Amino acid sequence: MKKQVQKLLSVTLIGILALGSAAAVKADDYYIHDLGQEGYEERLNEVKNQGPFYDVPRDAWYCGAIEYCKTRLLLSGDPDGNFRPGDPVSRAEAATVLKRLATKDTFVYETYFSDVPSNAWYAYEASSYGNLLGGYSKQTSTASPLGYVAYFYPTSNVEREDFAVGIYNVYNLQDGDWKAHFKDLNQVTWSDNTGYNYRQAVCAMRNLEIMVGDENEYFHPKQSLTRAELAQILYNIDMSDSNWLA
Repeated sequence: MKKQVQKLLSVTLIGILALGSAAAVKADDYYIHDLGQEGYEERLNEVKNQGPFYDVPRDAWYCGAIEYCKTRLLLSGDPDGNFRPGDPVSRAEAATVLKRLATKDTFVYETYFSDVPSNAWYAYEASSYGNLLGGYSKQTSTASPLGYVAYFYPTSNVEREDFAVGIYNVYNLQDGDWKAHFKDLNQVTWSDNTGYNYRQAVCAMRNLEIMVGDENEYFHPKQSLTRAELAQILYNIDMSDSNWLA
């Protein structure tokens, strides 16, 4: 699986500009003539310690994963050079990520979601891969010509347990005897009207070291997935040598 995400995720990265070398800084006369040698050295150290985005400090726990995703064009920042690591990931965005993670063995089927416009940028991803996520609703309806009514909630934040289910389904991990000991495992949904086994999915994520929870062994299943966490997940998948992700 190592480097597979790199091949699957090809997202345009906005503004890849770096001052990573002494030559890049020294080429600007401002640093030489106005700052002097001492100021130039200070500025050079600032550049070396600068994170991959303006709002991603070098000492942040997620810096390495975000930098990895940036340099491999897996995730992008905004036009102002910010990554917004604490911002939540929408369900529409999560479905798009699942599409790019899919392998030839991923089983998908189309679901018509009443709240996904046919002209939405995420329409195909939601209907074909969004149904692999947890958290959507689907009810039998004799009033509908399809026999059911389903809602995807594309603009809502994707919860951590729902994204765990998505990865679980994309990689067909259902056959594993997954066990983990999160302290809040009892807060993970057992199953919903889709029949997905949330707890097995969460345990699989821990066993494969894709989503490991916090330092106190809590998974926080109902929390919204953040962009920083998504970057770490993509990094973990890409670096995994597990046969389950082959």
